[in-house]
Amino acid sequence: MKKTWLILGFAFALAVVSGCNSGGDGSTTTTNDNNSTSTPQTETPIVTTGMTTLYNNCTTATIAHFYISPTSDSSWGVDRLHDDLVAGDHISIGDLPPDHYDMMVIVSTDSNYYAYLANEYIGVGDDDHVAANDASFSGAIKIVNNSLNDIISELYVVPSPVAGVAWGNDLMAMTTPHYLSLPGPGGSVQVTDPLANMSAGLYDIKMVSSTGHPDVLLKGVDGHGVTVTPLTLTIVNDFN
Repeated sequence: MKKTWLILGFAFALAVVSGCNSGGDGSTTTTNDNNSTSTPQTETPIVTTGMTTLYNNCTTATIAHFYISPTSDSSWGVDRLHDDLVAGDHISIGDLPPDHYDMMVIVSTDSNYYAYLANEYIGVGDDDHVAANDASFSGAIKIVNNSLNDIISELYVVPSPVAGVAWGNDLMAMTTPHYLSLPGPGGSVQVTDPLANMSAGLYDIKMVSSTGHPDVLLKGVDGHGVTVTPLTLTIVNDFN
């Protein structure tokens, strides 16, 4: 769901580079001093929409997906990229009616990494420039089950420090393509945005065993938190 990340308030975001002018002023006439007659000129098309231009000249990664839709819409709509957007390239999306828009950019390498821009107004004749850089994107965590016979039945990942017992939602109970089935011995699970809000920073992790073994707690206050950096898959091997 698109609104999930809007409620969370992400720290990683696309940068607005600039805005441009609106255009369209109807028809014009000019006066010929030799014969004092007015000559109608070709009418300028009336501009009724705006556009946005996404630049990938500030990142080391290739952008795989780009979504833009009105803020009032509950879904992201179709992917606006037909080909990967490599570093140094840009793409313009036009014919956007005046409105507030949300944008989502995804890099797909060893994991999916996300960057957002929320509630950006695009008016008539605007060319709204946005740029993606490394710091714009989320990170990801891969948790590997090195145990001989345990299954991770519950998984919690929250920004450190966790407040008391407020571990939030069990990520393993959520049905989404970003989360695999319950990882048994030798299995793994990747924790990515949008459900876990994986912006750069320190995270606390709680893993619950299906066999009743003590919970595995990785907490920043104990020096065992997990650091997430943009465009990086952090491997955790502590369930054993």
